[in-house]
Amino acid sequence: MILYDYSDEPHEFDVDLDDEGIAVAELEVVSGDEVLEVIYKNGDINRFDSCGGYRFMDFLDATFILVLDGKWVVDRERFLARKGSYDDWDESAEGD
Repeated sequence: MILYDYSDEPHEFDVDLDDEGIAVAELEVVSGDEVLEVIYKNGDINRFDSCGGYRFMDFLDATFILVLDGKWVVDRERFLARKGSYDDWDESAEGD
């Protein structure tokens, strides 16, 4: 899984969002850094943060539910094709 930081640098993490054991996967964009929280049906929680060090700013830019009850709720291919943390991949935000 690739998460992007504020400068659109990719950071790879060992997480499979196609895992049917995922209860919810939520992506936050915090000051341009993507932060993914994955909660599994067995109660395990993992957090993946693209910020490789200290975050000087902490503004919540956006929050998206990616996976719910083991199923993608956003366009999987469009999400995986994004090139940065502010790419316009979320069609549910169109017209806002």
